[in-house]
Parts: sequence; structure tokens; C-alpha cells
Amino acid sequence: RKQIAANDWASNNPPIQPGDIPTVELRKMDYWVGDICNLACVTCGPSNSSLWKQELGFIKDERKSIVNRSWEHLDLSHIENIHFWGGEPLLSKEHVEFLQALPNKSKIYLYYTTNGTVRPSSELLELWSKCDRVDVFCSLDDIGERYEYARYPADWNQTVENFRWMIDNCGKNTAFGINTTVNILSQYYVDEITDWFATNFKHDKLGRQIKHDLNPAFGTMSVTSAHDRVIEYIDKIDQRRGTDWRKVFPKAAEQIVPPTSTK
Repeated sequence: RKQIAANDWASNNPPIQPGDIPTVELRKMDYWVGDICNLACVTCGPSNSSLWKQELGFIKDERKSIVNRSWEHLDLSHIENIHFWGGEPLLSKEHVEFLQALPNKSKIYLYYTTNGTVRPSSELLELWSKCDRVDVFCSLDDIGERYEYARYPADWNQTVENFRWMIDNCGKNTAFGINTTVNILSQYYVDEITDWFATNFKHDKLGRQIKHDLNPAFGTMSVTSAHDRVIEYIDKIDQRRGTDWRKVFPKAAEQIVPPTSTK
């Protein structure tokens, strides 16, 4: 994100010359709404998901959801661009308060990274309608049963229905995209994933293209992770959740489990 923001600034502003004193105004911000989340995605963890905390048995005080109210202490008079992420932004009541407090809404561009399981409230839709532009990118890491494994405990059909509802009900200033995080299991299904989204979510109701971005997973589930480490990690997840990654991702199992392995 930092590199993208730096490149964007460089392409839209003249280079700073020696001796220049640039005017410092808060115009763009990435806003982490906190860790409140209804999913425990296999590529995530307790630092960004309250459900992960619950699953791992964090004590009550540690399990308390974190919120981010730093906006109360900022000068928002020049803000132009805000990227919301979490946790799950659409579960955050605090972020709605933030939007209500923003001046000059008609000049502001909002960007959301959402898991797609939560529909925006009527109050949020009203606030979006007052902004210059809203981009909603839905994190859909796979399709069908594989999606439900990656984005546990989401329901694939319900998520698809929610995304279609948003496309149909959000205002004309709202555009849509799909973020797919490619991990060590899903890498063998990328063609199938991209084909499905190209067929089923090609355009919005105004005929605009729905962008589909592929992003690499980091950490244990990255495509470059040691296979033994990955197997140990997801086997523990299966034990807790009663899931079976070998059954859900047979192509991946063929590649990352040695033929002579008993794992």
C-alpha cells in the first residue's frame, strides 16, 4: 500500500526540489477500523480478526475488539481519499461516525476492502451517496467449497448474493472490484477462479467493468512457504474446525504432500 501511494503521489505532483518546503495537509489515509470481524480466514490471524481470537481461546480481556478513533484528533478539512480495511469495515459502527463527521463529503473518494458477507446499511448507503466516489472491493479468494474453506465460516452462496445485492442497490457513484488472495492451496485453481468471475461478475449495472485483482498471500500460506510448515498449520486448523483441506483442494494435496508421506 505504501509503495502504491508513493507512486500515485509522484505521478500527480511535481517533484520536490532542494530547498522546497512542501505544504503538509492530510489528504489521503488508510484507515484500519479495528479487528472486529465475523470470519477467521485461513490467510489471516488474531491481529486482524476478533473471530480468530475467539477460536484460539483468547481470554475475555484479550478478545475484546479493538476500535480506532484516531480520526477524532485529526484535521479532516483537506481529506480527499480514504481506504477502509479491517477486520470487516461494514461491521464497524465507529467508521460510520467517522463518515458523518467528514466535511466536504462531495469531494471525497472512499475505498473499501470488505469480505462481502455484510450488506451496507441504509444509513451507510446514504452517506456513500454524498461522496464523490466509492469503490467497494470484495475479497473473494476462491469459489464454492474452496472459498468457504479459505474464508471460514462464510457461506459461498450467501456471499455471492450479497455482492450482487450491493451491485444492484448502491448508487451510481459506487464502483466494484474483486480482490483474490492467492495462497499455496488456491494457486492451482487460479484459471478456474478467474474464469468464474469473468463470467459471473464481468460488469456492474451500468455496464462498467468489475475489476479483478490477484494478490499474493503472505506468511505461512504464501506460495513459497515450506510445505511441511504449511501442512502442520492447516492440519491444526482442520482439527479445530472439522474441515479437510486435502478433500477440498485435491490438486494442492497432490503437489505439496510427498507421495510417501503419512501426513
